[in-house]
Amino acid sequence: MKNLETSEKTENSSGIQNEKNRKDRWTSILWMACLFGVLGFFLAGSLLVHPSYSNTERRKLSSFPEANTKTVLDGTFGSKIETYVTDHLFGRDSLLGISALSGSLLYGAPDQNGIVVRDGKLIDVQRKIDEDSLNYAKTLFARIYANDLEQTDCRLYDAIIPDKSFFLKTGEALNMDYGLFFEEAESVFPFATEIDLASSLSLDDYYATDPHWRQEAIVEQAELIAQTMGAAIPGPFTEETVLDSFTAQQGLQSLYRHSADALKVLRSASMENWTVTRYDEKGKHEGELYGPVQSKSDPYSVFLGGSAGMIEIENPDSPSNRELVIFGDSYASSIAPLLASGYAKTTIVDLRNLPSYRLSSMIEFSDQDVLFLYSTTILNQAKALK
Repeated sequence: MKNLETSEKTENSSGIQNEKNRKDRWTSILWMACLFGVLGFFLAGSLLVHPSYSNTERRKLSSFPEANTKTVLDGTFGSKIETYVTDHLFGRDSLLGISALSGSLLYGAPDQNGIVVRDGKLIDVQRKIDEDSLNYAKTLFARIYANDLEQTDCRLYDAIIPDKSFFLKTGEALNMDYGLFFEEAESVFPFATEIDLASSLSLDDYYATDPHWRQEAIVEQAELIAQTMGAAIPGPFTEETVLDSFTAQQGLQSLYRHSADALKVLRSASMENWTVTRYDEKGKHEGELYGPVQSKSDPYSVFLGGSAGMIEIENPDSPSNRELVIFGDSYASSIAPLLASGYAKTTIVDLRNLPSYRLSSMIEFSDQDVLFLYSTTILNQAKALK
């Protein structure tokens, strides 16, 4: 009798264990199906969608590498294919955002991809003074002064535009010491008269999701520059909204809540008679003071149609016959139309696109006002200048 009971218990126990094993197998199968389903989804998307540019990171994505005996044997192909797969993973931008958000929520990271939010403004924190970059800038502009300006009657000025990280407290979010940076940056232009812009600017003068300042907010700064150079800016200006709401570079990189921006340009009656000429990769051709919005991720390109090696603005209604030459970066694009109101001719030079050795063949320096107008961001990355 006992043997029978023992046998029944053994059979019951075996049946329960078999049932458990069966459920475990199905659970494993379901998990594997889900895993391969997700991987298959991303793989299929990656194979079908091949974007060439990342709006989030503002860079070109890698192309499929060439495979040959040499690149396969030396490991170059394997390295490049890994980069290609990473760049073209389906849903990559969303995954980057999720990674940044999880880092902030789970691990207490002070920023998301280097971006913090203050008063509804997204700020790309600048954390280190690049001494090599500033030394490169000193050498470059010293050469331009010696080769193109020293033997002329040009009047030279410089103004440094703070990026949004400047408006954080020193050390906040680990940002760099801007007081020290400005001291070192001013030594880049020892031959020029300094114009202080930083003390008259605030974070409200910048876009919420784009690094640049807002044109409608910098009339005061344009008047300060013009007054220092002995020029005038005839008005009045009227605001025109060219885009009701946009999310630009920094907004695409962050999941932080942020304010909405309206993109506005300033116009005056005399601007209708101006002539704009661009010198870019297409050669010399007619340009526009305010071009169409070419990309929702880079709406700032509306000013002067985006960057170019050189842009000339001729103003037949100028109150004087004076000429202005601006050496600047993209921040100059929006303030240049305001400054051009007081000059017969304004030339904007972007050394990121026009090598400095070509200046003498493009511009005849004589007695112009010359303004070096650069953001802290570019001076801290001056090796982009040629």
